[in-house]
Amino acid sequence: MDPITRASKAFLAEAEAFWRSGRGPLLPLVASPSERVEVAKTLRIQELAPENRRPLFLHEEPFIDPRAYFEGLARAISEGYELIRRGAEEEGVSLPVFAPDGGRAGELAVPALERAVLTLERAATLLGERLDGVLLALLPGRVECGSGWRDSIAALQRTRFSKRVRIAVWNPPGGTLNGVLGEDGARFHIDAEELVDFLKHLGAASSAGPAIQGPPLPTEEQRRALEAVAGRRLPSVGAAVRLRAFLLGAGQKTASRDPLGAAEDYRKARELCRAEGLVLEESMVLIALGGACLAASTVDLAIESYRKAAELAEGRAAWPVVCQAWLGAGGAYLTAKRYAPAAVAYRASASAAKRGRIALLTIEALRMAGTCSLLDGRREDAVAAWQEAVDAGAALDAPIRCASTFPQVASALVAFLQRVGLRLQAEHVRSLLDAAVHPSVDLHRVSAESDRSAAQASRGVREPPQHAEPPPALEEGAALQDLDDLEPLETRTVPISRVPSGPVLPFRSTKEGPGAG
Repeated sequence: MDPITRASKAFLAEAEAFWRSGRGPLLPLVASPSERVEVAKTLRIQELAPENRRPLFLHEEPFIDPRAYFEGLARAISEGYELIRRGAEEEGVSLPVFAPDGGRAGELAVPALERAVLTLERAATLLGERLDGVLLALLPGRVECGSGWRDSIAALQRTRFSKRVRIAVWNPPGGTLNGVLGEDGARFHIDAEELVDFLKHLGAASSAGPAIQGPPLPTEEQRRALEAVAGRRLPSVGAAVRLRAFLLGAGQKTASRDPLGAAEDYRKARELCRAEGLVLEESMVLIALGGACLAASTVDLAIESYRKAAELAEGRAAWPVVCQAWLGAGGAYLTAKRYAPAAVAYRASASAAKRGRIALLTIEALRMAGTCSLLDGRREDAVAAWQEAVDAGAALDAPIRCASTFPQVASALVAFLQRVGLRLQAEHVRSLLDAAVHPSVDLHRVSAESDRSAAQASRGVREPPQHAEPPPALEEGAALQDLDDLEPLETRTVPISRVPSGPVLPFRSTKEGPGAG
């Protein structure tokens, strides 16, 4: 049995034992954030089991505001019940309509959480005529209001529900609900080492029974025809299995803080990609190799790896990969305090993000480009990059804008403009920031009303270049050998005792301020 199936079976057994023991109205689903999706899949699969008599209402919406969350939950339950009723009707089974005439009178006067509870109880009652009740699973994709989420779940914990209702709540260890639900529930845990070992050998193992006939292989003539249509050479049989083994091995070594070993596995994976003509896969492996090189303190090799990845991905117009590659290069330059090429690399990342229509990465790349320009003493370029990031954020819808680093870059720009005496322009950006914090404000209207004063204050601030050029080649004299002839990293790296605990990757920081990258 594979590790995921084994974890699912143990999880469901603990959940059933909890319900049968009557230990409480709410079942804690104890699982790490990386396992949340697997928990949702397990609950969905269990719903389809022939012996199951409780339809599942799975709610994964993010928790941003208590009222909006529970209003959405009430709607989801009523709509879900209607889908169940229509499906039953097609099978010749009649279920009552959810809301009778006049059933919604005075509904808006009821608090949102209470209305969701009443909706859940009504669905359980109506389904209870044919089934045993319902199971509601709350697995929010993210929680932005921790205190509201904690108070809401505590209120549900105190609520008396009928026996027809079962509620399961995702409770990651050490999370917001720590101390509210406890950890006496159903645990979902996948043994990472077992999973990696299983996946490594998947497809290579044989059974004692008769051989299973695989799919028919194309003839040489068919293969050439397929390659002509695809415009590239097709990989050989078994290439995917070998590539997966290299990547899983690298992941294992990264987790165990062995960047040198991880880099060696990534190097082998890259050689396989090149031999098989897997160009896009090679570019993604090179990005991972860059992270391993950076963790092993070989900054020049990391930069070269990221640059090659960007070049390969750009040839395939894979703009998300190009964007990530230049982000990696920018982070590597920044680690070495080479601020000028770092700013250009982040500019190249922003350009790729724009071409790929990836708004969040556009803002972040421009934010970091401005930060690096400021660190390099080029204030005008910093202001230009930050202003461009603010403009990109202003054009987004409120939920997307709030999920980006727009507030950080806007706050940084306001502080800088005030410090240099550009008060009108600072006020303009502050109006955009206020509209982002309070989405009910029409951001586009605010922007239009203050554009004139901002334009008056922006004299002397240089516009950014239209197209970012790739960063310059490494400084003359840098000890860098070509990755094509990469020898074992042990011959040119610092002792393992000096290797940092993990790769320094250019991902979004939780710190505030423009320099948190």
